This record gives sequence, structure tokens and C-alpha cells, in this order.
Amino acid sequence: MAFAFPLAAMFARVSERVELSGSSHTVHDGEEGEHVTAISNESQIDHLSSVGVRKRSHLKAMAGRGRKRAEWSSWLYPIVIDEFCRLKALGVKMSPRVLQLIAKDCLARNPHSLFGPLTVLSDSPVPLGMHITRSWVQDFQDHYNLVHRTRTGKLSVSHAKTEFIERQVAYHMGELKRGFLGGILDENLMENMDETHFMINMDNGKTLGFRGDQEVRNKDVVSGGVGMAMVVKLTGGPNAKIGVPFMIFSNKDETYPIRGVPDNRIDVCYRTTRKSFMISKCLAEYYSERRVNLPAICGGIKMVWMNNYLGHNQTPAVVAALGRIRYVIREFPANATHLVQPVDSFVISKIKDAWQRRWEEKKMERILAGMWQGDGQAGTSGSLQNPQKPYFLALAAEAVKDVNKMIAKKNSSNRSRYELCTESNDTMWSLQKYYRHLGGAAVEHGTPECDHQV
Repeated sequence: MAFAFPLAAMFARVSERVELSGSSHTVHDGEEGEHVTAISNESQIDHLSSVGVRKRSHLKAMAGRGRKRAEWSSWLYPIVIDEFCRLKALGVKMSPRVLQLIAKDCLARNPHSLFGPLTVLSDSPVPLGMHITRSWVQDFQDHYNLVHRTRTGKLSVSHAKTEFIERQVAYHMGELKRGFLGGILDENLMENMDETHFMINMDNGKTLGFRGDQEVRNKDVVSGGVGMAMVVKLTGGPNAKIGVPFMIFSNKDETYPIRGVPDNRIDVCYRTTRKSFMISKCLAEYYSERRVNLPAICGGIKMVWMNNYLGHNQTPAVVAALGRIRYVIREFPANATHLVQPVDSFVISKIKDAWQRRWEEKKMERILAGMWQGDGQAGTSGSLQNPQKPYFLALAAEAVKDVNKMIAKKNSSNRSRYELCTESNDTMWSLQKYYRHLGGAAVEHGTPECDHQV
């Protein structure tokens, strides 16, 4: 996708610039910023060390060796890095996908006698615009030392706690096996429900920047402190799919419907809580929503698997709502949903990928349209304007549709019967088919129900 709108007219020039000379390049980040230099000539190292310039040596190939860069790429590189630097100075949160969109836009709006988005090269029948792929972007990042900058540090648990969790997982797998083989559990009547949280800016703590940057900051979209959650439901059986998404918006008065946000779509619905987290009141509303939950047919009772989060408590209102649609709730082992919950193993990550992809395209559209908060006036944040809740309702629906198409195409998320514990769709229950971490738990703790093929 190429953009024909001029970016240059929308952004003021900034102090960042790129100087290309010989086999090295230096990026100047303001007057006091750190100089980042890529060096291919080892004789420069001692001199650069003495002046305090950070250096990076490319030792995989001598100068003139390796794959030749295409002429059009050599022409486009400095144009793209200039746009990258100017947008980065404005605080735009960068990612490889955004960088790809910037490169396509630069190709479209910079006239050249030989190169354009529809130009067909002699060695390829594909238009030039389609050559700007993720691989091209990765080569561009490598050339300019653009890397993801991120926060570090994770929580960990003790060995004893880990062993206790694994024992619970092994016992849970044994129960599932006995239920399926004994006919107690019906794959067509099983579902998995969980929530995943989004912020307006979808900040994962990462943005593209130059290696060695002393300060890593970015602006995104004005959030107003607003977050949201998506309730994801995965059905069972051979035709497993993701159900209609149920969004939870934050609203201090828990008003529903919100003024200006109609709830009249068939492919998405919403409710509100004070902090956009699932609570028992919202859970009862969720199970009363017929767009999301249909009663079990043929007199059966649907079994919904979920974690033991406090908001999933079965209050009288929740039990009444479940009874009307013939549902019962079953809980996964505590602290183990990342191991055994189907939506955690594939579905939520793919939904977030689809969300992020569409969201970044939307942000690029707003950048091109110059939709900045306050138009850069003093006292304003300078972030992109918020597209408001109706857009995010539509975004949720489209993201789920994207993943359902992926499921239908690849048949890779059919969480039927044994696939709650295995990576196979057939009717054989064998240790070899478990996900690696589940098979390891079964072997480690000797669960008799999981140590042989039936």
C-alpha cells in the first residue's frame, strides 16, 4: 500500500540528520546526543575510541564483499532514514511495520526518473513497491543499527512452586483423558473464555531507535487514561472458532450504553466497568448477551473453562445467567493457565498481532492527515488524536475475523478433544503428541493416565 499524501508538509524539520560517507555512517541526535557510528574499517577504531564515539564493527564481510544492494534501495535508504529521524523526534512510536509503511510512502512521494512504486525491474515481474517487505526492512534496520529498545526484568517463582504447578497440570491432563475416553466430556459442548487487556497506545515498551541512544521515549495516541479489555471465547469441536468479541470499556459511572457509542453491531458488543476489568456484575451481563452465548442444543450442557480470577466468581446473578443458557463453569489449575489454556497458547497472541497490524495502519493514516492533538500548540501533548470507542469496537471485530480466517485456512486452532492437551487433532492419546512443556510435566510426575498410547 502506497501513500500519495506529502508527509513533508505536515512535519517541521528537526535537528536529527544522517551523514553518509564512505563505509560508515554517523547519526547526530541533537548537539549533546551520543554519536553512533557503524564501522567497517578496523583502522578507525583506535581514533574513535579516543574521541568517545560508540563504535560497531561489521566483521562478517570485508568492504566490497557480500550481496550487492540494489540501486533503488541505495537511493531510497537515505530518504527513509531522514523520515524516520523526523518522526522519531516527534515522538512517534516505531515498529518494523510502521517503518515499512514509511518506506512505501517515501517511494510513492519522491519522484525519480527510474524508480517508483509501480516500476517493474528487469530481474523481477513484481512492482517495486512490493519489494519493500519485512526482509527489506530488516536489512534497512541492520544497515542503520536500528534495534528494539525495551524494558527488562521479569518475576520468577521458586522451584517448589513450579513443581507444584506442574503436578497440578499433570493431574488435570489425566482428568481430561478419563473424561474424553469415558464419554463424560463432549468436545462440541466445551468452550474456553478469557480476557485480554488493551491500552489505546498498545505500548509493549518497545520502539525502534538507534543503537546506543541514551534516552528512549515516544509518543503515541492520546489515551485519556482509557483502557479496554476483550473477552475472547473459543468454541470446541471440529469447527472450533473464536466467538463474537465482548469489549469492556472503562467508565467511572459504568454507564451503558455510552453516549455516542451505539451497541448495535452483530459482530461485537460491549459493556462498561470502572477500570475495564471483568467483575462479577459484568460477567453476569456477558452470559446474558445472546450475541455472544447461544444456549446448548439437543438438551446438552455447555462446559466453559476459565481461570480462577476473582472477577469470575459465581454470584447468584452469574449462576442465574448460566442456568438460562445451560452453561456450567470449570476452572483450570491455579497459576497454570499459560500452560493449559487454549486461548493463551495461540488465539490471544494472534488477535493482538491482527489488532496491532490494523492499528498501526490506522496511525499511519492519521499521521498523513496531520491529526495531532492540539496541532502542536503550547501546553498540548503533541500525540495523535484518539479515534474514539466506535473505532475500537470495529477494530476488535475485524481483528477476530482476521484470526478466524487464519484458523479456517490453516486449521491450526482446532482445540477439539485431545488438543486441549496435545498438538494433534486425531483420536489417539499419546505422550508424543503433547506440547513439549506438557509432555515434560507428564513424564516428570508420572501421571499414569498420560504415559502410554491408547
